[in-house]
Amino acid sequence: MKLEKIRLEKIKVDGDLQVRDKINEDAVREYADVIRGGGKMPPVTVFFDGKSYHLADGWHRFFAHKQAAFAEIEAEVHDGTRRDAILFAVSANDKHGLRRTNADKRRSVLVLLEDFEWSEWNNIKIAEVCGVSATFVDKIRKEMNTPQPTARKVTRGGVEYTMDTSKMGRTKKAKPETPPDPVVDEKEQKIEEMATEFQAIAEENEELKAKLAVKSMDASKEDKQSAQELIDELRATIKSQEAQIKGLTASRDAYQQKNAELLKQVNYWKKQVPKAA
Repeated sequence: MKLEKIRLEKIKVDGDLQVRDKINEDAVREYADVIRGGGKMPPVTVFFDGKSYHLADGWHRFFAHKQAAFAEIEAEVHDGTRRDAILFAVSANDKHGLRRTNADKRRSVLVLLEDFEWSEWNNIKIAEVCGVSATFVDKIRKEMNTPQPTARKVTRGGVEYTMDTSKMGRTKKAKPETPPDPVVDEKEQKIEEMATEFQAIAEENEELKAKLAVKSMDASKEDKQSAQELIDELRATIKSQEAQIKGLTASRDAYQQKNAELLKQVNYWKKQVPKAA
């Protein structure tokens, strides 16, 4: 972090970075009077991504400098992206000026819950970032009808299983799911090994059939050798193509899964549009 003077027009102040419920015009006028009178205001906080400065904290001070017709403002400059600036903004309490209202805190939580990545965080993590209680986050999440994720992996006694985190942050503690039965896992592993052995036997059987067919050919030794080499080459080609098909199938399945997730996001935002209107 470094302190420097930045021209106001170089600082980006788009709406997504403003996590206050609204700008307090009285505060802006009051700050502007202080600035005109020679008073010194604390620096604002910006994040620089190598091209643009993104305002993360100090919106009232920024607009006060603008209203006072100042061309520059003192800023604490952090290296980071626009998303880094947003995360800083939702956690900032603006200790240098107006304290956050409940509406401000609510907007901070909504910024994370409406994001494709941060909405996957559980209530406790969002509460820590936004400086609010987990109960406050849970209440807003319920209003949005978007249950918190339940995907925490836990290892106990050398066995990994999934813990239900849907109730974390509430009065009752989350109960872990029953760990998988080692006996069942051992049976499934044996079945998989037997299937692999059967596949290997089947392939060996096909090779023997091909060799017998070559030996029974009414042809010279050289022709039989050429036929065997051709069979081996074709067999290798088939295995290579099967491997490629498996790879393409896996890629297709991953694409379809990602597409399904994107469709969920689109449907979610479609539901949010009428509410916003």
